[in-house]
Amino acid sequence: MPFAAAQRPSIQIGLLKSLAEQRGFRTVTMHLSVLLAKILGLPLYSRISDVRGLLGEWLFSIEAFGQDAPDHAGRFLDESREDLLAKLQGLDYPLDRLMHIRSSVIPRYLDQLQTSIAWSRYAVVGFTSTFQQTLPSIALARRIKTLYPKITTVFGGANFEAGMGIELVRAVPWIDYAVIGEGDAVFLDFLAAIRAGTDPSDIPGIATMRNMQVKFSPQRAPFHEMDALPTPDYSEFFERAETEGIISASNRTSVRV
Repeated sequence: MPFAAAQRPSIQIGLLKSLAEQRGFRTVTMHLSVLLAKILGLPLYSRISDVRGLLGEWLFSIEAFGQDAPDHAGRFLDESREDLLAKLQGLDYPLDRLMHIRSSVIPRYLDQLQTSIAWSRYAVVGFTSTFQQTLPSIALARRIKTLYPKITTVFGGANFEAGMGIELVRAVPWIDYAVIGEGDAVFLDFLAAIRAGTDPSDIPGIATMRNMQVKFSPQRAPFHEMDALPTPDYSEFFERAETEGIISASNRTSVRV
């Protein structure tokens, strides 16, 4: 989900796809940030992605939490005015555009994701979150769980490290499970448990809610056998990014990952 860089693929999901396919799990990756980059235009999307802080999260906050979201009035823009104007320099009426993106563009973007993807096909939907991807991911998970409550959602990534992941699991009802730490082995054990119909909460490194409390056992030692990992599969990213005009076939070989 946004606001990942739109011109290069996610190493995390490319690797996890290859690992899952090796173990016999049919897996589809979705670099859905590419679509928002097309809607906003790559220059504006990239500028927002480069703003380190809470801008990307704020843009999705109402869609993530509805009436419970803070700052419906947009005080964040006033409080961060000087910093945002400096980082968005050269754009016409940047703060007005941000309010419009939050109130109109983001809901339409999520509507498109909701209706154009056959979510009911999937037993598990996973989200990776680094930098400004947490509330965008929660916003889509909320819609998916509302429509298809039997789908299992699992989150991971740098924003779910240690106590951050534990508290997000505690606070957000649309997060069924989170991988706390490396996912190379834990994610595969998680998928195997889902397929077998056993409880994934017993897997070290998996956090979930049980009896109104977070259940979590720290996972095993970090993964060291890097040569044993497969080559990440980025094919979906390049197909999607070329289709949406974010990259061209001629510059595919120059993309850095």
